Amino acid sequence: LAINKIAGRWDYPRLKDLIIEIDTGEFDIEATGFTEEEIEELITKFAIIDIDKLLNELDMSQAIDKPIWAVIRTDGKNQEILEKVLTLLEKRNIKVERSYEI
Repeated sequence: LAINKIAGRWDYPRLKDLIIEIDTGEFDIEATGFTEEEIEELITKFAIIDIDKLLNELDMSQAIDKPIWAVIRTDGKNQEILEKVLTLLEKRNIKVERSYEI
């Protein structure tokens, strides 16, 4: 890891998963070439977001009655993940419109 940190490019989500996997406490994690602060920042920045938890934290009693629009553009390979998120929003009575261009 330390050599690649200096010379290479990272797939940060995979790097985060690898560091979590090897951080068993059996050796000094800073031997990877990353400080504890860098590791904590990496883990926080690339953590998987639990949309259910975020939506449950919303106080819908103060919701705006006006439409709010958002446009999400992504690679076609992310369509399955996007559909899961949109379905969760719909289950919470949030109107979702889809427009897929190929």
